[in-house]
Amino acid sequence: MIALLFASFFVVAEITGSDNIHLSTQDTVLGIIFLLGTGFSEEVFSRVFTFGVLYKLGRAKAIAISSLLFGLMHLNLYVGNEWDPWRAYWHVADAAAFGVFICALMIVTRSVWVGVIFHALVDWSIVFDKHAAPLPKAEQWHPAFWEGLKMPLSNAVIYIGLSVLMLQIDRGTIPAWVHRFAVKWKLIDVELCA
Repeated sequence: MIALLFASFFVVAEITGSDNIHLSTQDTVLGIIFLLGTGFSEEVFSRVFTFGVLYKLGRAKAIAISSLLFGLMHLNLYVGNEWDPWRAYWHVADAAAFGVFICALMIVTRSVWVGVIFHALVDWSIVFDKHAAPLPKAEQWHPAFWEGLKMPLSNAVIYIGLSVLMLQIDRGTIPAWVHRFAVKWKLIDVELCA
């Protein structure tokens, strides 16, 4: 339930943060099929196949390598005339951190289908946001080196931090600060925990 709660924050932020357009019924259905197809294909390749094959190396290595490969799969958006090294780096780093989160979501929920649905919903703006088109080549982003390097780190910290927390809770080792938070906000009954 905690994993689904964490995932729902990202979904709600994506859907409410988009400048949603109203499509015809046919285009809406086709858009939903496209999003589910993208989520399904990327999750089957990255989580079922790649993670599954690499699992023999250990869970942490399988998560890291499959998520990095998932991130690198997103370089295709930046080939040819659309090449922008900073945007490519940002997207790959963000997608890799997102991959860690989906791996943890799959492990905790014990279902790849949760990851497929979550992935499709997080990609909502690809179809339903009227500003989803890439910026023209003339509007490339030219940050200072350190600014550009640290840009995707905030998302990475959130995705990876929540992933570590979910995996620890799943393993039965709840961090002390989480327990104190739950007691303070009366999310658990102290007498039942004793």
